[in-house]
Amino acid sequence: MNEDEPFGPIGPPEEVSNVEEKKRRFSVGKKGTIIAILIAIFSFLTAGGVLAYKYVWLAPERVFGRAYQKMQDVKTYAYTMNLSLTYKSGEKLTDLASLLMPNVYTLTMDGEADLTDPGNIKQSGHIAIKAPLELASFDLRTIGEIVYVKIVKIPDLGIFGDQLDSYVNQWIEIDYQKLMDQFYAGESAEDLNAKVEEASTKWLELFKNYAPVKITRELDSVELHGQSMFRYEFEVDKEEIKKMVLDVQKLWGTEDLGPNAMEKIDSTLNEIEFTKGELYIGKRDNYIHKMKMGMSLNIENDTGYGLDFDMEFKDHNKEFNISKPLDYKSLDELMGVYINPGSQFASARDAQREADLLSIANAVYQYAAENNGKVPGNMPSELTCIGTNPECYDLGKQIVPTYLPSMPFDPATGSNGDTKYYIFLDENGRVEASSSSELTGEAITVER
Repeated sequence: MNEDEPFGPIGPPEEVSNVEEKKRRFSVGKKGTIIAILIAIFSFLTAGGVLAYKYVWLAPERVFGRAYQKMQDVKTYAYTMNLSLTYKSGEKLTDLASLLMPNVYTLTMDGEADLTDPGNIKQSGHIAIKAPLELASFDLRTIGEIVYVKIVKIPDLGIFGDQLDSYVNQWIEIDYQKLMDQFYAGESAEDLNAKVEEASTKWLELFKNYAPVKITRELDSVELHGQSMFRYEFEVDKEEIKKMVLDVQKLWGTEDLGPNAMEKIDSTLNEIEFTKGELYIGKRDNYIHKMKMGMSLNIENDTGYGLDFDMEFKDHNKEFNISKPLDYKSLDELMGVYINPGSQFASARDAQREADLLSIANAVYQYAAENNGKVPGNMPSELTCIGTNPECYDLGKQIVPTYLPSMPFDPATGSNGDTKYYIFLDENGRVEASSSSELTGEAITVER
């Protein structure tokens, strides 16, 4: 590499100009800020697994430019991923407690992917979870929207009753689209797919506008996958992460981001330490072969978490034969006798409705506690829908984002205009929030 060419950020190509940062407001709790930062970083590094590999970052250096161009032509590859989560307790644990509550959990995954047909992506892999001994392992295959899962090992937690043996070492066919149709009742498959496509496009466009990691130096080359590697050290740019997190929040639907955005992000980033990452590029084939990095989060009293990630790619454009298993049972066939999937999803949505109503009621209560007992203005005295439509009560503009990061709405039929949640203030000064149960048709009610 020409020594006159300085190392720089891993970011968008030169023809993509960064968007001028606009003033934003941000008001979420520390937990939400931490999650946003983690998602921003690891979504950028992995971009959803396959997409990370397909949309690898550009950089000014010629070697990265060549690698980027080469990666656009990759249709198949083999991969190995290792993700390790470490928990550090401020309390000294006994040997027995350490055995029962291990502080290191590892997820490994290896397999192949075939992206030749974007409308029918194929992937196979094996997943294992260890802590430190193997807790569970699975074999996976995906053919388009059909997922095949085989449970190789799983602890008996009583979830399957006395039917555990029926699931282990049995390929199970899961129709992803059918599950989504059941879970998102009231939405057509076309509408759901359009939303997924729109969200994916927004994520990719977001990543193009940022360069959150910077090359710091070139390391000694190493041998990997039968060839010598360019090896580079990179580090996370916290200033760029700050800007990125704000847009991540907006993609979550939080439009009003609060007055102390940077202060909260600064505080959280100060608790996160990033280890220097490494990037490996083949000298012979100019493909990305490996990336790795780590981070730690310190909470309080010497308590915290560590996360280490590495991923390898090889056998670029090698032909793989990924096909559906010869012997499998559908999810409905295997579980229909014991579980009604439709009712299970409806039950899950009812649980979400109750949690949403509780969040709304608690937010109103917190508002009153901080405003001398007064509830948000113009609170209806009769049951009224919550939302931005003219016929509804726009509660969100008074409690979001100070008391709620965003206004929740019914998981099946709600929207910002009409959340399908209802509220009123009764004659005794109590706030009642309600919805309708999908399972029973009866009211789900929360009072404060």
